Amino acid sequence: MPSKKYFYNAETCQYEVISRKKKYYFIQFFLYSIFVLSASLGIFYTYTHFTETPKEKKLRKKNDFLEHQVKNIQLEITEANYILQDLQKKDDDLYRTIFEVAPIDPQIRQVGMGGVDPYDIMSKHELIVDTSQKIQQLKQRLYIQVKSYIYLLKMAAQKEVQWKCIPLMQPIAKQHLKKLASGFGLRNDPFTKVKKMHHGIDLVATKGTPVYATGDGVVRLVHQSNSYGNQIEINHGFGYVTKYAHLHKWHVKQGQKIKRGQLIAEVGSTGRSQAPHLHYEVIKKGKKVNPMLYFVLNQITPEAYHQAFIQAKKKNQSLD
Repeated sequence: MPSKKYFYNAETCQYEVISRKKKYYFIQFFLYSIFVLSASLGIFYTYTHFTETPKEKKLRKKNDFLEHQVKNIQLEITEANYILQDLQKKDDDLYRTIFEVAPIDPQIRQVGMGGVDPYDIMSKHELIVDTSQKIQQLKQRLYIQVKSYIYLLKMAAQKEVQWKCIPLMQPIAKQHLKKLASGFGLRNDPFTKVKKMHHGIDLVATKGTPVYATGDGVVRLVHQSNSYGNQIEINHGFGYVTKYAHLHKWHVKQGQKIKRGQLIAEVGSTGRSQAPHLHYEVIKKGKKVNPMLYFVLNQITPEAYHQAFIQAKKKNQSLD
């Protein structure tokens, strides 16, 4: 039985029992229920927001580790970009200059560059997306650089072949050469005494002196004529042809592949010639040029070269 509650009635001067209706008890129950529910929700909210479950704690640590790793990757990407920029600069300013190749268009090199950079203001999702984009950009730029190096390697191989083919040496060894009788330019013809263009140089040596190919190539002509006598022409490629005339005999045949420094003939005085010597010509892209400009790999010293050049200019008559 619930205990009864009383109140003092001043009119009757007596204590009377407090009578309560069912509605009062319903309201009391409702308010109590609201209080219990609010308290439960408060406890649940506090527990879920301020207390980690073991699983949540594990996931948080894993997430923090991954975020740290992504930031480290960002730093490594930045460092890789600096290294790549240095390689690109050397590629454009050094390697391509050596091989006479135009630099790559900067817009092609910077493909995919741009975007938001400071990751500290990004959400974690944005950080991952930005990192992925930077990795893709770096891969594209590396691909372009690798393709550039492959192209330069081909150019280097081609230049190596070209270097071997260009006629860059003296056709008669220094110890066998007596003198340079006539240089390139206008000279008096020894037979007609009329001034005419001398398209080569005359190297004086005894009959039978070895004559060497001045660059790699293919013999395109082994021929005998009234003016040049026994002669050889070598096609070196890259627009270069050399001619060796007034030979005593030759040691090669037409179509034969030749290496620089290979014995091809002997000095003679055949054809329209006054004395044993080698008439030597260099033809570049169809135009006859001064062969002395190509004496790079021979044994002649700069002083001897200068004296020979002066002497050739003073000489007013050729031997052929």
